[in-house]
Amino acid sequence: MSFQTRWRITGTLTTSTPLHIGSGTTTNVHEKLRVEDEKGERGIEVTAVALDGQGKPYIPGSTLKGNLRAWLQTRIKNKSLLDSVFGCGNEEEKDKSQGEQKDQSQGGKAEFWNVLIKETFDESQHKPSYWYQERQVGVDVGVTIDRVTRTAREQRLFHREMVPPGVSFEVRITGKGLNE
Repeated sequence: MSFQTRWRITGTLTTSTPLHIGSGTTTNVHEKLRVEDEKGERGIEVTAVALDGQGKPYIPGSTLKGNLRAWLQTRIKNKSLLDSVFGCGNEEEKDKSQGEQKDQSQGGKAEFWNVLIKETFDESQHKPSYWYQERQVGVDVGVTIDRVTRTAREQRLFHREMVPPGVSFEVRITGKGLNE
């Protein structure tokens, strides 16, 4: 019986700017946010961040993996090394002799775990706008810009949840069959 070397990399990722990892949904839990217009007064839908099982923001492992791979691709030219660590995509090669499609995907040797909040945000340092303590998020307000006129586009105000600067997340990456 032989054993493979297992690696475990842990670290802390601390936001230095607001972070929005979207869940693809909206929320209206921010009751303080209301708008009054020709339709009357109503609540605002806010683009939600991805939440873990505890209802706190998190960074999916696949998001960490994809961003880390994209960053490394600009620095490491050895594609086979990157494919070995991160895996290779669903690139299909056609077997010319048989005329069949063959799936050439391969899993990587590294596993990227979901990145969870390490500790709750200390809002005494800098409380973000429209802070929502239970979800550990604030709300960022923005507007889209017309590319031609370079002015704010009408009816294009948006609201999105964001994790404020200074929030720490615990990063865990494991792998086997790797070397230094």
